[in-house]
Amino acid sequence: MQPPPRKVKESQQVKLLFSEQLSKLQMKQHQDTELLEEIRYENNNILILIIHK
Repeated sequence: MQPPPRKVKESQQVKLLFSEQLSKLQMKQHQDTELLEEIRYENNNILILIIHK
């Protein structure tokens, strides 16, 4: 009757791995979103400069 505890341990490892991957993806999405916002801001500034010339 030893295998069931191992399955539980494996399940916990899978959950931990999933959680870590999800966290990394969320961090990447946040960074990408910030980068896009910066690009939009810069593009708006460039357009304003072009329009005012």
